[in-house]
Amino acid sequence: MKTKILNKIAAAILLPLSISAQAGLITNWEGTGVDFYSSWIDSSTLRIEIDAGSRTGGWASATNIDSIALNSPDSWTWTNASDILLSGPGSFGGAVSGTGLNAGGCQGLTLGANHQCWSGLAALTDNLIFDFSFVGDAIVSSNTDNPHLKVRFIDDSGRKIGSLLSADLESIEVPEPSTIALLGLGFIGVVAARRKR
Repeated sequence: MKTKILNKIAAAILLPLSISAQAGLITNWEGTGVDFYSSWIDSSTLRIEIDAGSRTGGWASATNIDSIALNSPDSWTWTNASDILLSGPGSFGGAVSGTGLNAGGCQGLTLGANHQCWSGLAALTDNLIFDFSFVGDAIVSSNTDNPHLKVRFIDDSGRKIGSLLSADLESIEVPEPSTIALLGLGFIGVVAARRKR
């Protein structure tokens, strides 16, 4: 009897640990003290969070973001760039506003890969949230959790500060909320079994 109870408890604990989600992460990019995270908040919305409240190094004197760009991996397709909408901090929002991002901001690129690019102005702090929603003819794969992200940091005069971020967010395994809930139930089972004994 005890063995059956222990087996059930072990299953309740181990099952959630085998269920996880993918997310993207860059921590302290190039020693600037800025962290970048990506995650899917639903099947059609990719969230990029930027924590930029403790800037150091090349971005120490930056005060704002004025451009952000996202690439189009093979697993994503859309007919029109306007099928991607951005909800973001400050004046960021609406449909795509350019075809590429370089040191000069959103514009068509003659060298390098073009990306869907948005212009706006967001004061640098922690918890800057950019939600990219794929609508209309857009088809996205939620398996793509490490998008190539470009971000331009500027000072109060609008001058680019430090290097333009252009990097793939690295894939990491993170527990889903349901995983955490199941893990909690497993621990409750352990406590209940001990009390019963």
